[in-house]
Amino acid sequence: MHVNALVWPRYILNPHYGLHVTRGRGPFADPVANGFALFVCAAVCGVAIATWSSRSARALAALIGLICLAGSFLSLERSVWLGAAAACTITMLSIRRLRPYVLPTAAVLVIGFVASITSIPGLGSSVSARLSQASSIYDRENLAEAALNMIKARPLTGFGWQRFQDDSLLYFRQSQSFPLTATTFAVHNFLLSYGVDLGLPGLTLWAFGLLAGLSSALRTRGPPDLSPWRVALLATVVMFAVVSNSVPPSLFPNLSLWLLAGVAFSGRYSTVRPQLAHRVCPEPAGRLADRRLVGHPR
Repeated sequence: MHVNALVWPRYILNPHYGLHVTRGRGPFADPVANGFALFVCAAVCGVAIATWSSRSARALAALIGLICLAGSFLSLERSVWLGAAAACTITMLSIRRLRPYVLPTAAVLVIGFVASITSIPGLGSSVSARLSQASSIYDRENLAEAALNMIKARPLTGFGWQRFQDDSLLYFRQSQSFPLTATTFAVHNFLLSYGVDLGLPGLTLWAFGLLAGLSSALRTRGPPDLSPWRVALLATVVMFAVVSNSVPPSLFPNLSLWLLAGVAFSGRYSTVRPQLAHRVCPEPAGRLADRRLVGHPR
């Protein structure tokens, strides 16, 4: 809406700072990280709705969650759109008590998105331009082809940490279907990126650690108040899987993923300390009867 006087921190408006200044950015100055963060905030708002007792507080959390989802849409990043849609759909269909809300939630989101496109000047044309933009798809196809060629060249040892941009030039190939672009970019796929850096053995170890840690957290059955946190973790895992296959590895998605996994995994450790039973010394029947007569508490 171009109400720039309300934007804080001010560097968000700086066209020379961060990435894609014409899209929906935020404190990260990167629309992908910003959209991912807003989705995580929406998921945690869902936790608040499920656990808070105050009706007004739950209503406020629901309103903030919807605003966060709208902010993810305004990032104008297709990976964020696909990730949010997949995360909401898979999570709600996977949780039995959430299945009745799938269609109402979809209806509310569609109405909100249509209202945003029609009410915010220029948003409709921006969304249409992003949907039809093919250059970034060409970039990812070229980068993926180069990464696969590098993995084939050194499948065991890889090229070393973050060496793709320095060593990838010889591994690009001109396609007959699209132009050769993005020859100086980083790999826009976290699996291919780690495969180039670490080789297939390192990629396998990393993937095993990722899957083992997240599956352990999702399978944890702790106190009932941790159940909504597992739902938020599942949504974040799906979002992470989609987004990280379209952009280079970044910090915040990784941190938020493991933070929620740690919260869910904490259910394996009991926080209730067993109370020591008070041992009562036997008393003679005469003294016990005397106490009853004078009204002393046992």
